[in-house]
Amino acid sequence: MAHRQLQSSDPLCGLSASWYIELVSSVNPTTYHPLANFSKVTFTDAVASDHNSQSYGPQGATISETVDNDTVVTFVTPGEYSVTIEYV
Repeated sequence: MAHRQLQSSDPLCGLSASWYIELVSSVNPTTYHPLANFSKVTFTDAVASDHNSQSYGPQGATISETVDNDTVVTFVTPGEYSVTIEYV
């Protein structure tokens, strides 16, 4: 395994957090079931820390909406240290 050192002025360079919501068919693994209406979910205490113990929340982060059958089905609201995802 090769390792390389990244250098950047961004304190969290190369670090990310992702959540995936998917339900793959057990009969046909290339088929996805429709996403259920999950109403609203809030993730609290959503924080990352760098090597200097500086805390960073999701506010200002790149946000990706969830798409189901070519339709955007979520509305994401990042807070200082929380993220709310609403099914629309």
